[in-house]
Amino acid sequence: MAVRQEILLIEDHYLTQDLIRLFLEKNGFHVICAASGEDALIALSTQEFPVILLDLGLPDYEGLELIEKIIKTQAAKPPVFIAITGQIDDTMKAQALDAGCVAVLEKPIMELHKVNGRSIVTYLHEQLQYNN
Repeated sequence: MAVRQEILLIEDHYLTQDLIRLFLEKNGFHVICAASGEDALIALSTQEFPVILLDLGLPDYEGLELIEKIIKTQAAKPPVFIAITGQIDDTMKAQALDAGCVAVLEKPIMELHKVNGRSIVTYLHEQLQYNN
C-alpha cells in the first residue's frame, strides 16, 4: 500500500507558497496550503497531517504560538514541524526548536536544505513513511 505523502504548508505570501508547493509536489508530496494560522486550524480540524511546514511570521498568529496551539489539539500524535522563515537568527532558531520544530529553514526551500543531516526531500519522505 502506498503511503500518502501529505504535508500542510502554512505560508501567507502566495508567491512563496506556490514556489514551495511546486517544489514539494515535484518531489512526490501532496500539499495542502493554508495562508494563515486560522486557515491552518480549520484544515487541521478536518484531517491530520504528519508533517507541517510553517512560516514563523504569519499575519494572524506568531508561528511559535501556532505550534503550541496545534500541539495541544493533537497531543496524542503531534505532527513533525519544520519552520520556514525569511531570516534566521540564533535566538529565533533556538525558540523554534524549543517549541517543537525539528528544523528551521531559510526561504526559499530548496533541495540542498538539510534536516538532521539528510536532504529535506529525503527527510520528509522518511517522516511520512514513519507517521503513516
